[in-house]
Amino acid sequence: MKTIVYRCLLSISAIALLALAACGSSPDAAEPTQTATPKPVATFQVVEVTVPTEGTATPVPTPEGEPSTKGVPREFPENLKSPEGVTIGPLITGWQDYLNDSVIMFDNHTVDLCARGNGVAIGKILNGGIVWSIGPPREGMLGNEIFFLIWNPENDTGGAFVAGYENDSPYLKVVNNYRYGDPTTPYTYSGVVETFESFELTDCLNL
Repeated sequence: MKTIVYRCLLSISAIALLALAACGSSPDAAEPTQTATPKPVATFQVVEVTVPTEGTATPVPTPEGEPSTKGVPREFPENLKSPEGVTIGPLITGWQDYLNDSVIMFDNHTVDLCARGNGVAIGKILNGGIVWSIGPPREGMLGNEIFFLIWNPENDTGGAFVAGYENDSPYLKVVNNYRYGDPTTPYTYSGVVETFESFELTDCLNL
C-alpha cells in the first residue's frame, strides 16, 4: 500500500514539474519586445521663381536740378495783385500764406520754402539749407510789395529782395544795403528784377 501511495506522489510531482517547465518556456510569458521607432524622412518643397521679362519698366531718375518736392502751380492772391488799397495786416498775412510751403523758381534757382521759415535751395548762388522771412514795407515801396529775405547760413550767402506783383506775374527786385531791424538804413535797388513761378511744396526736406 505504501508503495502505491509513494508511486502516486512521484507521479504527481513529475506532472507538476512538467507543468512548471511548460509554463517557463511558453511564448506568452516572454517579455514584450519594443518596436523600433521609424526615422524621420526629410521632405522638400519646390519654389517656382518667376524672372521678370526684359520689358519690365524701370524707375526713371529725377532730372538734375528738377526738385521732387514741386507740386501743382500756386495761384497768386487776388488782393495783392494791385498796389492800391492794401493795408499792412492783409499785406503781411497774404504774402506769408502765399510763400508758406511753396517752391519758387527764378534765375536758375529752385527754393523750397517750408512753413517754419526754413527750406532748401538748389542753384549757383543759393545751394543747400536756407532760412527765410519777410519784412514790412518801407517808404518808397508800392502798396503790394514786401521785403523777402533768403539766407544760407552754412555758406553765408543769400540776399534781400522786394517781392511784388506786376504785369500778371510775381517778381523779385534785388536789394542792396538792407537791414531788417533798422528801418532807417537806406536801401537801394540793384536794377535786377526777376519774375518767378510758385508751386505747392509737397515735402519739406529741411526738418
